[in-house]
Amino acid sequence: MNATAIPMRDVDRQIWASELEDFVPLRLYDVHVHLFRAGLDRSADPESAGRRLAARGFAEAGMALWRAWNAALFPGREVHGTCMGFPFVEADIAGMNAFVVEQVRQDTGSAAVMLVRPGMAPEDVDAFVRRNNVIGLKPYRVYSATGDVVDCRITDFLPEELIEVAEEHRLVVVLHLARRRAAADELNLADLRRLSRRYPHVQWQLAHCARCFIPHFLELAVGPLSELENVWFDTSAVCESDVFDILLRRGPRQRVMFGTDNLPAGVDRGKYIAFGYAWALLTEDNHRFDLSHCQPDLTWVVYESLRGLRRAAERNGLTPAEIEDLFYGNAMRLRGMVGRK
Repeated sequence: MNATAIPMRDVDRQIWASELEDFVPLRLYDVHVHLFRAGLDRSADPESAGRRLAARGFAEAGMALWRAWNAALFPGREVHGTCMGFPFVEADIAGMNAFVVEQVRQDTGSAAVMLVRPGMAPEDVDAFVRRNNVIGLKPYRVYSATGDVVDCRITDFLPEELIEVAEEHRLVVVLHLARRRAAADELNLADLRRLSRRYPHVQWQLAHCARCFIPHFLELAVGPLSELENVWFDTSAVCESDVFDILLRRGPRQRVMFGTDNLPAGVDRGKYIAFGYAWALLTEDNHRFDLSHCQPDLTWVVYESLRGLRRAAERNGLTPAEIEDLFYGNAMRLRGMVGRK
């Protein structure tokens, strides 16, 4: 698939031209990328995530497809990224990691992260990291050893024997927090304080602004998290401008990094919306709004995220250099810490 085959609409082109083109720098580093083969989902369920993704055109979401999407979404931009597999519940993890490493070899500017789960032998993880120049680990809550994928704690799905491997190699951990209040949960905060101090050479990349799709949760968490110098934030899939406003006003700007959650979450048509203490993805298929009074087309999640980020950057007076760092420089500093003795 090439960029011309990406299903761009007039609304997407309008938003890019009028709201984003003057904001997004010419060089991007996306710290939250998923590359995968849908067939590596070993679930027998006919409605499994892998089968649904394949039906949407993501049967093989490799470097070629990711580049095609980048060319369409970010015209004229150079894009590299940190790439990891897709955490299907019943994933062939060995096959997924091998696929990601193979794909990343096609782009010297990008890097691979290893999908991990409880039960993996630390010596096997260590050997894979050494052999493949992996820069990080990607655990996920669906692999929780407790079986509870909602209220599990960090070490339920990232055992400390694997964190010790990350400490030895000075790796990044791309962490999607669990628990209903995400970063505002006291157990999550306590675990992050303990783990970040016990393993000072691990760099903790908290996905989705520490999974704070709700501004209030970040208001409660940004102070304690900012004190931890090896904790970083990626912007992937967050669409609430107030979340970015809190992060850029009260958080460590030098540890905030651009991410998309592509493929495919950033290229869902819709927007992650917050309400009460909840959030959900609003799409063309799950709403009943009467939109006859306005232009009804939804755009990409990543464009909604960038719109919110632009407004927050403007409100907080980010300089051109700080915006460049947000999209590229901060990620390069993080990558420069990996493996450094």
